[in-house]
Amino acid sequence: FLAVGAAGVSAQSTGTISGRVSNAATFHNLEGAAVRLEGTGFSTATERGGTYQLQVPAGNYTLVVSYLGLDTETVPLAGQDGATVQRDFSLPWGIYQ
Repeated sequence: FLAVGAAGVSAQSTGTISGRVSNAATFHNLEGAAVRLEGTGFSTATERGGTYQLQVPAGNYTLVVSYLGLDTETVPLAGQDGATVQRDFSLPWGIYQ
């Protein structure tokens, strides 16, 4: 992904962020986990099997992943134009740490 200015979305290059979300204690994949890019309108929920995919304009982002009862995780992401960034999450529950 490349940093972009305030140009229209149609003029921006895009990329994909995808991955899988699981429970760190049980190792089960989580359906319905919330995945969003902080400060943007881009968000989705994980599908059956814990997978997610977001098509987003190129740029630098903070990815936030949460699931009811488990700890939220945030990570910065950046990449190159047209690339797919793969980021899996294993969400912990504070009692297990």
